Amino acid sequence: MIPLSSGETRATQLHEFLIAMELVSPAAIAYWSALNHHGMTEQLPRTVFVVTNHHVQKSTKETLGVTLQIVSIRPEKFFGIEQDWIDEQPFSVTDKEKTIIDGLDLPKYVGGVGEIAKALAQSWDELNEAKLREYAVKIGNTAVGKRLGFLMEALALGNPETLRKTLSFGAGFSPLDPTLPKKGKHSRRWGLLINAEVGR
Repeated sequence: MIPLSSGETRATQLHEFLIAMELVSPAAIAYWSALNHHGMTEQLPRTVFVVTNHHVQKSTKETLGVTLQIVSIRPEKFFGIEQDWIDEQPFSVTDKEKTIIDGLDLPKYVGGVGEIAKALAQSWDELNEAKLREYAVKIGNTAVGKRLGFLMEALALGNPETLRKTLSFGAGFSPLDPTLPKKGKHSRRWGLLINAEVGR
């Protein structure tokens, strides 16, 4: 194992994922760590983000020089997971589309909605738009679909109108980025408080 603390000269950052698989089960590499794994962000998080479908008593763990953030989610949100390999050892990771949706569900674990906007812009050709729409509804958080649709429209990606027709809009305005102060303009089209700047 090569911990993150070994610095930029380490051979690979992926070995920490194998450590994570041993600490909680079921588990999948997710959020900022998955964004980096899929090449959708240039940011290298110092923490390994892991998602599981049950409650854990301690959400932050440190072992072998690696800091892990374990995010507990409801079982129905635990989907969109694929298998990858490191030195013939398997590990689980959220697929590209679920990584985007998870980031819109809990932006605090990806560094904010701005990181997801950049990931969408640079990786759109690698994403399955139909799967994004499916996941946006399946995640069970109406704000996710609204955030996705707004970003698609702002970045001129895909067909946000098709997504909009699949969404259920609740009362009130969800913040575009809940990690930022709730100040900005309201978008009635998307039911959002636009409190973050996004664009190409």
